[in-house]
Amino acid sequence: MPDCTLTIGLYLESIPEEAYGYVLNNEEEGWDRGIALHDPREYIAGKNMITSTLGDRPWKAWADDNLETGTAPVKEWFHVTAVFRQGGECAVYVNGVKSDYTSIGNNSDGLPYLIVGRKLDRPNHWADAWIKEVKV
Repeated sequence: MPDCTLTIGLYLESIPEEAYGYVLNNEEEGWDRGIALHDPREYIAGKNMITSTLGDRPWKAWADDNLETGTAPVKEWFHVTAVFRQGGECAVYVNGVKSDYTSIGNNSDGLPYLIVGRKLDRPNHWADAWIKEVKV
């Protein structure tokens, strides 16, 4: 899936300390394509910042003065869309609002399938969330 658009409707129950908040993933090697709701690692913009995996790590999608827009809301329904274009602009949308920052797609082709709910081989890459709908 070098070029794809991933959309997911979610209700985030909580942000557990031990979880990395991945809800969609197509990772073959490196980071490829996916959506994460929170990630406690230092290079992510904020603990509950919605981001997308692209290239060598999750990329910061929201400016520091606009963190409220890109923050994963807890105890309410919301939609996240990630647009991936190999060699082109990639962006994240939360409830229809485009991210402040974009990235240029430069990934492997990814897996021939999409993983919903977490990363396949990482037991701590999950989110405490209800998933209402997924579209590819």
